[in-house]
Amino acid sequence: MTEAERALIRNSQNGDKGAFGELVVRFGDYVFSVVFRLVNEEHASEDIVQETFIKAWQKIKRYKFEKGKFTTWLYVIASRLALDYLRGRKKNVSIGVESDIGSESVSELETKELGAYIRKVCDQLSLTQKLVFVLRDLEELSVDEVVKITGFSEKKIKDNLYVARQRVRVRINAFLNS
Repeated sequence: MTEAERALIRNSQNGDKGAFGELVVRFGDYVFSVVFRLVNEEHASEDIVQETFIKAWQKIKRYKFEKGKFTTWLYVIASRLALDYLRGRKKNVSIGVESDIGSESVSELETKELGAYIRKVCDQLSLTQKLVFVLRDLEELSVDEVVKITGFSEKKIKDNLYVARQRVRVRINAFLNS
């Protein structure tokens, strides 16, 4: 974390809305990335990101530099809100591949199609497996960061990650060989 970011956090903790607005600008894309990979719905993800920053503003005074990264703290809030959303959702929404064949190469279309398929496969994982897979493999966070975000033990994370990877691997291999 840069000194400028530390200053923005300190100023936000002292009630400076402008400083907090700058934090939203700096970290909004990161939070959206995690939420979208969990939820797979753009509008819902935007709503969850907005709610994440509302909660972060309300609790900014509780953030302690010595307890971990600010992004990890934000991910905790965002991932819990995303999981709450997923638990409340009645059904999974299948992801279609949107493309304009005239303006994209075959390789770009295949990459988009594979990405959409991976999101669809993730929707078939349990919530715990999906959360761990997204944070660890898609967001490339360390196991320690995933422990802090989820509150799960390292063993639970590794066990769920193993199962999630196996399921994703099997489905992707079937997709690629079809």
